[in-house]
Amino acid sequence: MTRFRVGIIGIGSMGLLHQQALSKLGIDVMAVMSRQQEKGRAIAQRIGATYCRSIHELVQTGVDVVLVATPTVSHAQILLELIEEGVRNIFCEKPLVRTLEETEKIQEICKKERIRLGIGYKMRFESGFRMAKEMVARGIIGPLQFLAFDYFQTTPPQPWYLESGVVHEILSHVIDLGNWLVAGSPLEVFCKTQNFQKGTMEDRAYLVLHYSSGVVATIHGGWLGGYPEFPGKQRRNICFQLVGEGGYIAGIRGLKLFVCRDGEEKILEVHLADAVVEELRGFFDALDQGQPPPVGLREGVFVQAIIEAALRSAASGKMERVLPLWEYGD
Repeated sequence: MTRFRVGIIGIGSMGLLHQQALSKLGIDVMAVMSRQQEKGRAIAQRIGATYCRSIHELVQTGVDVVLVATPTVSHAQILLELIEEGVRNIFCEKPLVRTLEETEKIQEICKKERIRLGIGYKMRFESGFRMAKEMVARGIIGPLQFLAFDYFQTTPPQPWYLESGVVHEILSHVIDLGNWLVAGSPLEVFCKTQNFQKGTMEDRAYLVLHYSSGVVATIHGGWLGGYPEFPGKQRRNICFQLVGEGGYIAGIRGLKLFVCRDGEEKILEVHLADAVVEELRGFFDALDQGQPPPVGLREGVFVQAIIEAALRSAASGKMERVLPLWEYGD
């Protein structure tokens, strides 16, 4: 593999997960940028990297790939600055930005400047979901008809999550996951939201997505102050069922899959893989081979379009239309 010179912007939980994943892949981080100077310097010293206070300083260290792991509201400005500074390989945590307008602007600039931009929808790389997708593709349960997801977490301590909203911050993962499993695009979305914790945005939501293929997906999710999470078992926070004409696949994230078809029941072991490692492996392999990232701008733009249609629906109380995936270009 090409020896990449990597920088990370943001040294919160996701930034540190990225650094640890890169270490497992044998990729060193040469620079980190954070406005938290004391913490940033300490982490940079610990991993043998240069601490930077600005994007300009980061780029001046000679990095050729930058990972962005900051709060969503900051993504658009950071991405634009990186591109202006000449960085051409970027990996950004999900969701890409806050609005469809910002997303389309980033997409246009990236196409013009030939930027390779990957997006952190890591659930595509989790073993259980990959097994389920492969079984659907093989027709194990017949043509797919329905998807159902329940995704809850304890309320995060960082206040910016409640300022951004649960649809952007966690349900965007499941929206992308549904698109990937269906291999299609919803044409309409209905959404109801609730705000129990009195943040700026919603903390619970219910979505119904109608796909062009006829598949219907439902998503329930939110943050609850007393939702149980146990050390090392946080990945067990999604219950899901994929229903086909001839059977169904059900599971809990990070545990076993239950498959029922043709009068038979089967329980399958899920051999866990580190999804952050696998998504970054896919991203860097694509860079090394001169290929587009496995999850890129097209997927990011489309998820943002669905988010905005969902929030319009929550405001209007009606089903809202989403442009099909092919309308968003390459």
